[in-house]
Amino acid sequence: MPRVQKRKAPASKSAGNKKKAVNGIESEKPSGFVLSMGQGDTGQLGQGDEVFERKKPGFVKGLDDIQIVQIVAGGMHSLALSSTGQVYSWGCNDEGALGRQATQNDGDEWLAKKVELPDDVHVAMVSAGDSHSAAVTSTGTVYAWGTYRDISGQVGLRPDGKKSAPVEILNLTNAKVTKIVSGNDHTVALTESGDIYTWGCADQGQLGRVAGYFSSRGGRRGLEFVLVPRIVRLRRETKFKDVFAGSFCTFAVAKDSAIVYVWGLNNYGQLATGDTDSPYFPKKSQALSDLNTDTDCPIRIASGQHHSIFSTADGKVYSVGRADYGRLGLGEGATHQNLPTEVGALGDHKVQQVSCGEVVSFAVTEEGQLHSWGMGSCLQLGSGNDDDDVLSPILVEGKNLVVTEHEVLNVEAGGQHTLILARKKS
Repeated sequence: MPRVQKRKAPASKSAGNKKKAVNGIESEKPSGFVLSMGQGDTGQLGQGDEVFERKKPGFVKGLDDIQIVQIVAGGMHSLALSSTGQVYSWGCNDEGALGRQATQNDGDEWLAKKVELPDDVHVAMVSAGDSHSAAVTSTGTVYAWGTYRDISGQVGLRPDGKKSAPVEILNLTNAKVTKIVSGNDHTVALTESGDIYTWGCADQGQLGRVAGYFSSRGGRRGLEFVLVPRIVRLRRETKFKDVFAGSFCTFAVAKDSAIVYVWGLNNYGQLATGDTDSPYFPKKSQALSDLNTDTDCPIRIASGQHHSIFSTADGKVYSVGRADYGRLGLGEGATHQNLPTEVGALGDHKVQQVSCGEVVSFAVTEEGQLHSWGMGSCLQLGSGNDDDDVLSPILVEGKNLVVTEHEVLNVEAGGQHTLILARKKS
């Protein structure tokens, strides 16, 4: 079977949930079954080695009778977390992103299989980027595997290179990591006390702690400066309650105020700062801070390569950034936006969760319905049509996802595929 060239693409960073959260983490996670759709040339759909694409949601193989509580989609690979704290992976393993032995020839890339972690490890959350994966345990230790990449090629996961199996990355003595998220090639960890640690590539300012002259592989300070986790500091000591990552950017919600800070790539205004300057250190987004009006239900954020979408406490959705291919969901003739604009086509639907891929967007309503919009060429949207861009939100459904029978718990968009966590309605 032919191998396709990997596309650089963001891990979709979803946001939001239906349970009470502490520092962005659900205290109780509902479980369900996993569906996938889109392109599957490297096994990222997890539907077997005869399924190269799927226009409508289909079941991921290898997860039968396993209660899944979280899904994440990387550039060309996928992860699922079970209720018992075990991690399953499938898709492209060229650079170790699966965290286990698997090749296209033996078929192990095409099915969900368990990632071997130390016996006493119970994973609480996972994240995935273009060619790396990460996991935080119930005790707050971070493991990761795979590699980061920049414009010049492979950077490594740690200063000593890529890792094809999980290795410990961050184990703080006096702090516990409670949330982990990934962009294409950077990782962000939030601690219980409200501190943020970042590591990975810094070339677009996505780490929030590395000046431009050190951003290419750490400059004269070397790879350790960017690949070893370090804290993000503001001039005024600030603690955070939530973090989100886009392809090349990061968003952070302050703990004791409504302020939302942003840093990283902003060439289309995707950081909602009202301009296109790309900050290398945390910068306040007044527009997002104004949308973040409910401290009990803070703003949810998802970001792709050149656009971002936001879900607010009242269930409304806003989009910002590049408009091509319908990714903003603003309809025919939409133009680039550098301030959040409401996605009015969602009407009275109250949205609980949002997700972005490179040029696609998704929203899950409180009724458990899934809506999608954006570029259709990779079949990620579940519209059932070839190559048709979707300029305004549409309802996603099919024989395996029936609106009257199922509710969607979560959606995650990867480079060319989409994952859905759903369950039968009670």
